[in-house]
Parts: sequence; structure tokens; C-alpha cells
Amino acid sequence: MKKIMKCGLGLGLVFGFLITIAAAAENPGVCPVLGKKASLSNSYPYGGETYYFCSPECVTNFQKEPEKYLSRIKEITLLAQKYTFIPMEIKVKQGDLVKITFISRKANRSLIIKEYNINVAAKQNEEKKIEFLADKKGTFIFYCPIVYSGEKSEMSGKLIVE
Repeated sequence: MKKIMKCGLGLGLVFGFLITIAAAAENPGVCPVLGKKASLSNSYPYGGETYYFCSPECVTNFQKEPEKYLSRIKEITLLAQKYTFIPMEIKVKQGDLVKITFISRKANRSLIIKEYNINVAAKQNEEKKIEFLADKKGTFIFYCPIVYSGEKSEMSGKLIVE
């Protein structure tokens, strides 16, 4: 019986891993060269990561100067706590590829940045990945419209694109 349980557990872990890979592969994100929607058919492994591009030409450009394009990638973890976002202010440069890992800690929360068409919901303790090209300069409010009893107002913060 123990052997069956171990085998079942092992298959479950492998199957869960494959589902995770498949889910990640469905949305390759944004091309680090042009900032357009990337394609699964245009990929290149570099530094232990696989990067996805919108065209074969972008793969070629990346291969020539990978650090030029990697320096434009800004990775941010944005935590939704009980009454606030951490951090409450995100600064990037125009042209940066912004990768946000949105995590809701205490309850179901959403992240909305209207100017970038971002509207993502996360359940408690769930992580969501968001990618976009910061192509508009300015200060943009990001917020969660969900208000629970006892909260004074909706949670908000600032995305500053310089």
C-alpha cells in the first residue's frame, strides 16, 4: 500500500509540475526587444532563463546584445496587505519591460492600472504575474477596488514612469 501511495504522490507531483509548465507556456509575456506580445515559437535560452520574443529578428538582436535588453527588465514584487500595497510607489523608466509579481496576503484583492489595461484578481496567498511595456510617461494610480468592512477606502499606490 505504501508503494502505491508513494507512486501516486510522485505522479501527482510530476503532473502538477507539468500543469505549471503548461500554464506558464500559454502566456509567454512581452518581448524584451520590442515590448510587443511574445510568441512561443520565438524563444532563446540565456543565463538559465528562457526568453520569448515577438519575431525571429528580435531573437537575433537579443543574441547580439543580451545585457542591453535585460537591463530594461524591471522585476517588482507587489504585496497586497490588509489596507495597503507594499511598495506603495513603483518607479520605472519609459521603455522598461515591467514584470510584477502580485501577491495577495490577507484576502482576495485586485490590481488595476487603467492606463495599461491591467485588471488582475488574486485570491488570498495567490501569486499573479503581470508584464507590460512602460511606454507612457507620467504618474498613474494603481488600486484595488475591493473594500471590506472596517476599511476606510480603496487601497492605492503610484506607478511613476519617468
